[in-house]
Amino acid sequence: MSDFFGPFANLFKQNKKIKKYGVEIILISLALVISIVSVYIFLKGNEVIEEEPISDLKNNTSNSSEIYVDIEGSVKKPDMYKILSGTRLKNVLDLAGGLSDDANIEFFHRNFNLAMIIADQAKIYIPSIAEINNSLFVENKQVLTSFSQVESSDKSQKDTTIKPVKININNASADELDTLPGVGPVTVDKIIRNRPFGALLDLTDKNIINKNIFENIKNMIEI
Repeated sequence: MSDFFGPFANLFKQNKKIKKYGVEIILISLALVISIVSVYIFLKGNEVIEEEPISDLKNNTSNSSEIYVDIEGSVKKPDMYKILSGTRLKNVLDLAGGLSDDANIEFFHRNFNLAMIIADQAKIYIPSIAEINNSLFVENKQVLTSFSQVESSDKSQKDTTIKPVKININNASADELDTLPGVGPVTVDKIIRNRPFGALLDLTDKNIINKNIFENIKNMIEI
């Protein structure tokens, strides 16, 4: 009989042990589950923290790096172009197909810097040979001085220095006003509608152009 009931006796003893340590086993199991869940949540939280700022940085960089430039005049494909911030004039000129056949090459190389970094909303106008010959454009004084010194060193050559001709803002045509650096069609329309001007400073006092543009063109205009 003892052989028959032996296994049952052992099972009863094991059940008593399980019941005795049941609470400890449950607590250990629960602690293990909590540890696993905590580690999982921690790892997922780090992924979110690392990924979101990178994504935002990419989006912000993409939005802030795009600017617009308007290149007109003697280029093969005059238009407004979307470029990346930090783009230089040479790259913009390439987008516009390069200089056209009627461009004044000498004037361009004396007055335009191919390495110049283009600012947002910049307007670039490349004058033609006819426009230069008709004195519609005025060269920078420093450029003119340097160019004059080179020319005067060779007495056998004629003086080809372009004489500055100022644009009268009270009677100039829309096309003439549009040749001024930084002055586009909208500003031209404001100038024409607010004529006549008693002084050049009326342009800034009446909020027709901003002070930066005025400083760039004040030596090119008159009343």
